[in-house]
Amino acid sequence: MNWKQHIIDCLNSTQFMSLATHGKDGVWANPVYFNFDDRFNFYFISMPGSLHMKNIEEDDQVALAIYSTEQEPNGDVWGIQIKGRAVFVKESETDLAHKTYFEETPYRRPVPPAHEPKAYVKSDAEWRMMKVVPEEIYCFDTRHFGENRVTVPMNELLN
Repeated sequence: MNWKQHIIDCLNSTQFMSLATHGKDGVWANPVYFNFDDRFNFYFISMPGSLHMKNIEEDDQVALAIYSTEQEPNGDVWGIQIKGRAVFVKESETDLAHKTYFEETPYRRPVPPAHEPKAYVKSDAEWRMMKVVPEEIYCFDTRHFGENRVTVPMNELLN
């Protein structure tokens, strides 16, 4: 299995990920647009006052589910699940994060940014740019693994 290509194919099959967070009021999940870099860090932007962003301030551990919504219910199913940490993009990472997030992918047309790169990292920004650093990645793919979820070897992705 070429894990790197398999995961890239999955990520390029959609422009949305489900982001799950935990805070004082319990768990919360919502979809966000995303993009990823060559180290499989995931980037998204969101409004600081949203529940998931408030939850991330309390607990940076998040879970992601990424899968194509165009799969047939009775056909093969594939996608990935990720456990990781969400962090506010640092000013030193702004240009790379901005370029990555707004870049065109096979499934996503480029969206013109509403603000200059540094505007997304200010603490009082209308929209904040976030990075999720994965700690564990799992693959569910009935074409290869039946009904089993398989742990993706991170070292194979990052080499």
